[in-house]
Amino acid sequence: MRSKLLCSVFGCLLTIVLVVASAVAQTVTGSITGQVTDPSGALVVGANVIAANTATGVRTSARTNSSGVYTIRFLPIGTYALTVDAKGFASQQTAPFALEIDQTAKVDVGLKVGTTATTMEVNENVHPILDTTDATLGNTLSTNEIQNIPLNGRNFSSLTLFQPGAVDTDPTGLTGNNAIERDTYNSGIVTINGNREQANNYMVEGADNNEPQNNLIGYNPAPDAIAEVRVVAANANATYGNANGGAIVAILKSGTNNFHGSAYDSLENQNLDANSWGNGLAYCADCNPPTPASPITKYTQNIFGGTLGGPIVKNKFFFFVDYEGIRRHTAQPLQLTSVLTPAMLKGDFSALLNPALPGGPIQLYDTQNNFAPFQNNQIPVVSPIAAYLAAHPDLYPAPNRTPTDGLIQNDYVGAQSGYVTNNQEDFKVDWTPGNVNKINGFYSQGKGSDF
Repeated sequence: MRSKLLCSVFGCLLTIVLVVASAVAQTVTGSITGQVTDPSGALVVGANVIAANTATGVRTSARTNSSGVYTIRFLPIGTYALTVDAKGFASQQTAPFALEIDQTAKVDVGLKVGTTATTMEVNENVHPILDTTDATLGNTLSTNEIQNIPLNGRNFSSLTLFQPGAVDTDPTGLTGNNAIERDTYNSGIVTINGNREQANNYMVEGADNNEPQNNLIGYNPAPDAIAEVRVVAANANATYGNANGGAIVAILKSGTNNFHGSAYDSLENQNLDANSWGNGLAYCADCNPPTPASPITKYTQNIFGGTLGGPIVKNKFFFFVDYEGIRRHTAQPLQLTSVLTPAMLKGDFSALLNPALPGGPIQLYDTQNNFAPFQNNQIPVVSPIAAYLAAHPDLYPAPNRTPTDGLIQNDYVGAQSGYVTNNQEDFKVDWTPGNVNKINGFYSQGKGSDF
């Protein structure tokens, strides 16, 4: 039996981002810019432009400069609508449009003569289809797309396969339960534009999300907790310029002026799944008589959790929290392995001196005593662990099968079971105390074990 810590990522991590007018641009926000003109095409200077988040009601304003240009920066991703006011002109409103990660949406507004009491709405789609101001190549998946794309194992990094130029070098990597366990090269990590898996750079809310030991993904937020995922594949700007492969940015959901929540439970087991192709084969075709085909492997996986978000102070202060728990039980009814004989557990390795062994007899030597040979390969047992295992065959079974090498190789066949547990949670707050400052903080933690 073994137990190991699979992941404890972002524990006791609280990242606070204070955005002011003089701050460096954040990688997880967007901007809106454009030009305001009158019916003749002349520039309108000093027009007041307000960007309102339709979900939170947060309003951020700016004024057009001498060139009639306005710029509203550091806006959290979401859906926005613009309202433009200027003296002598009717108030103009645009239709809502989506603002994505690190996007600069260009929205030009033409005002009409009238009074400020008159409001005119522009119903055409103001969302730019093609961004001609940025050479960055990438793909963004929204909340709706994340929720409707099947993710076996609920691994959000599987979404990177929808990026042009992304290839999964391991066909089984993205079909396994990679959000539960992270091994070195079978973790569902894709290669982008021919670069290695380790060349990708992962971020959550702009914070580093790279596992330092193997330079792979460190933490998998639950798909239900993710608002948007962006994959920057080429021509990255300076904020993403430290990755040879792709820059994968995940943004957690935020609370809104209304309470929203969800609960889910995904269950798989041997009663719901078909038998595998491998189990349908004879286990040992060379045996006499052949071992019969294996029954369906016992397997249970349960992924459950929930989300909740809402206002603390409407139009100002919001929260979002989620939890996901994973329990997986596995069993392999017929597994070959090699175990020491009861004599070896007691220090008797005289069987190695059998001249009939492939390669001849094997003499053991004492490395702590000038490599003196052990008499008749008898080794003193000084480890209390070895002594305990020798006395408890229920923990360390004795061989029950003829070894293939005449010694110990494949000398035991029996059932094998495993148990994986994982618990993770995220907490995020968004506060807009005024027109300029925006405060965002989040806490993420994941902890699991494998038995």
